[in-house]
Amino acid sequence: MIPLFITGAALALLMVIMLARAVSAPKAPPPAILDKSELERYAGVEEKLAALVRVPTISRFDQADEDDSAFDQFKAELARLYPIVHARLLRTEPGDRAIVFEWPGRSLDRAPVLLTAHFDVVPGGELERW
Repeated sequence: MIPLFITGAALALLMVIMLARAVSAPKAPPPAILDKSELERYAGVEEKLAALVRVPTISRFDQADEDDSAFDQFKAELARLYPIVHARLLRTEPGDRAIVFEWPGRSLDRAPVLLTAHFDVVPGGELERW
């Protein structure tokens, strides 16, 4: 097991690097105020997020104690809420708990972008086990 002081030193170094990059990064212009038509474009986003958050995708150390149907329900809800994404992007499932969407670019000479997220959560009250 890695000694605690090495882990702490690595985390401190990471924080110093992140802080230095944040301070030296060019400042972004202030966000533009959205007009009514742009606001309407995003209407309902919060309901979609809430619907996904309500699905109890709880990971446990012992997968035998998990409810696999919740993970299947999440994937079905994701497809229902975002049909255009599912219709236009290439979807693969490398495992029963993973989804990869590939959005092919228009130019092969440009670097790809990878966006990642997870859809499982840690059960409340068991934080010391994680």
